[in-house]
Amino acid sequence: DKWRRCVQSPDENAAWDEFFGSEKALLARLATRVAQRFGVRGTGEIEEAIQEICLKISREARAERMPDGDD
Repeated sequence: DKWRRCVQSPDENAAWDEFFGSEKALLARLATRVAQRFGVRGTGEIEEAIQEICLKISREARAERMPDGDD
């Protein structure tokens, strides 16, 4: 699956693009919900939060601190 491919080949940018592309709607919903709890409503700020989430996930996976789905 897409996640496993990212974790097994963390330097493969195409895998990350495919994964985040397929999960963008979920990430957007999560980021929007959290942002609204803190009173943030600006689209730009929410988009920035989504990018930060993606960066954090990819950094953690590249540092081998994320489960590969078999754990």
